Amino acid sequence: MAAVVGHCINIESDLGVPTVPLIISEFYEQVKTHHTIQKGMPNLRVTYLISPVWGKTAEQMRRDIVGKSPPSGNMVMEEIAWFREAFAPEWEALRELYGNFEFKWGFLQWYL
Repeated sequence: MAAVVGHCINIESDLGVPTVPLIISEFYEQVKTHHTIQKGMPNLRVTYLISPVWGKTAEQMRRDIVGKSPPSGNMVMEEIAWFREAFAPEWEALRELYGNFEFKWGFLQWYL
């Protein structure tokens, strides 16, 4: 969890690329009170998932992803979709900068 938060902070601060780390809800307090503050980005947008995320069927995972994030009470996919819409100009700037890279729902992939 600390590594995910750290990588997202590095990507945002060094590259200027917006991120949304996905963390299981059990780590909400640690992330909000320690990791984001210690790494210098206390307002990092984080989406929390219901845990465990292992040992579940595809149907159970789909239900959890379409469901509510425990700490915020907001729908998980709405939090991710809001992020994508809120930063649409940045997405387009990246597309222009790097040319033809592949967008997948909620994820940005390009190969150098």
